Amino acid sequence: MDKNEEINLSSTTTTDETTTTATTTTSKTTISINEKLQIRREKVKQRDAMLSTIRCKACKLKTTTSFHFDNQFNEMNNNNSYKQLSTTTNNSASTTILKPSQQYSTVFTPYYERRKRLPKSQQLQDLPKLVEDLYLEYNDYNTILEATTRFRRLLSIERNPPIDEVIQSGAVPFFVQYLDLKELEKYFIIEGSSSFNVEMNSNSLDSSSNGSDSRRGKKPTVTLTQIYILQFEACWALTNIASGTSDHTRYVVSLDAIPKIIPLMKSESEDLRQQSVWAIGNIAGDSSTLRDLVLSFNVVPVLIEILKKETSLRVKRDTTWTLSNCFRGKPIPEWHLVKEAIPLLSTLIYESDEDILTDACWALSYLSDGPSERIQAVVEAGVVRRLIELLCHHQSAIQTPALRTVGNIATGDDLQTQTLLNVNLLSVLPVLFNHPKKTIRKEVMWCISNIVAGNQAQIQAVIDANIFPSVINILSTDVFDVKKEAAWVVANTLEGGNLTQTKYLVQCGAINPLCKIMDCKDAKIVNVALDGIDSLLRSYEKGGDEELQTVVSLIEEAQGLDYLEKLQYHNNREVAEKATTILENYFELEDENGEEGEVGEETNA
Repeated sequence: MDKNEEINLSSTTTTDETTTTATTTTSKTTISINEKLQIRREKVKQRDAMLSTIRCKACKLKTTTSFHFDNQFNEMNNNNSYKQLSTTTNNSASTTILKPSQQYSTVFTPYYERRKRLPKSQQLQDLPKLVEDLYLEYNDYNTILEATTRFRRLLSIERNPPIDEVIQSGAVPFFVQYLDLKELEKYFIIEGSSSFNVEMNSNSLDSSSNGSDSRRGKKPTVTLTQIYILQFEACWALTNIASGTSDHTRYVVSLDAIPKIIPLMKSESEDLRQQSVWAIGNIAGDSSTLRDLVLSFNVVPVLIEILKKETSLRVKRDTTWTLSNCFRGKPIPEWHLVKEAIPLLSTLIYESDEDILTDACWALSYLSDGPSERIQAVVEAGVVRRLIELLCHHQSAIQTPALRTVGNIATGDDLQTQTLLNVNLLSVLPVLFNHPKKTIRKEVMWCISNIVAGNQAQIQAVIDANIFPSVINILSTDVFDVKKEAAWVVANTLEGGNLTQTKYLVQCGAINPLCKIMDCKDAKIVNVALDGIDSLLRSYEKGGDEELQTVVSLIEEAQGLDYLEKLQYHNNREVAEKATTILENYFELEDENGEEGEVGEETNA
């Protein structure tokens, strides 16, 4: 499943639908800046709950298509556009000279020889024996590694991996145990570790004093490279367990895995660095609760350090993805835990790699989705111009988070919104009006609706950019989800614009589609349309009776009067009251006897 595919944000889809009704257009002349921002913020919540576009549980399952590794582990095809990541097969012997940190890939070839796989049911029957082979006290290194690898293979099955069965077998605590180098040093002398010389001296003294009998208690010696292999397999198994349900992820966390995984992100082993970063990303991507738990271990500085120093593209890709998972979800994370990543992200959005670029943009979108001070921090990082450039990127996976971030900035105060206009945002947005992806067209309308919720100068900038004819066409012809956002654009402009700007919208043909959308089944959008009609009438009323009657006639010609009369009996009380008020204030209707009277006035028998 595509990591950036449209899937529900569990933390936002629970937004109370009733709160979104508060996002009706309110007079700018009578509300404070804070109230205006609250209206916009509620609008953001409405958009998030509706879009359901950004990764529900943002986790990746790592699978394998083959278990033939010859002389080295296969390069992981770490394309972050896919939730399921497969390793590819390399059937030729490698002659590449590896760095010391990579040389473990050439060790223990026999354990990865090609072989026919046992049926899954038979492998599950072998679990009790495999668990016995995991005990450090009773087994040699090769036996432990083989058992761990077999568990990892089971958990790497693409469809329905037996996570519950592995958990019930009791194997998972062993995988967590293997991540702790100090724990492994209790059972092995590890060449290359900090305690190696001490252990060797101790064994030498025991041997000289006790003779050959002391060999019975001597710990076996393994290399640090061998330890990396074992930790890699254990971490891979934990990563795939954490990619399961929330219960699976919480189980891994309950074993105190997080503080054991984080130090491995600084390992000499490239594979182990990547796998540990991936595991943390799966945990953080499960829920806002586990995200906050991960953040409490001060993981952001570690991820930043990796991204500054890392030379491996695949590790950088996964680290950027994990960093974005540390920021996503509602409620938003505490600012002091995440704000230090903004300078780094401002450089990552210039990366040429599309996976890094995508996740860096998502990270910025999460960081800018909040109070004005967060938006300001993103603006001050100097990312606005680059984000607008990315709106024209050929990949919609990059356009979407860039547009989301731009839209979040537009929800800020007028100065923050003006930052977007100063770098010619309005000349770029029309390119996206006919985008094949509905969600992008919708987000464009949402962005414009927040721009016209600013001051009249900003409304005029949108008019001067000749955007409204396209907006009104979208309101008339696009799918309903996009029409809803276009209705907000028109309603916000009518509510905040002056009479000249209001007349311009009328000349562009806004009345007819605005009236028609009053006939939809979405009570929130009907309320938006009613607010737009009411603002239109109030604006024309300031121009005198003649101008008011002109616009009243246009509304009647667009069947607006018929819709208003029907809405008096709408089951939503707010809709019914608004429709009745508009009719009473601006329309004179004939009663059953052909006499003119006010709406709601009873006729005498």
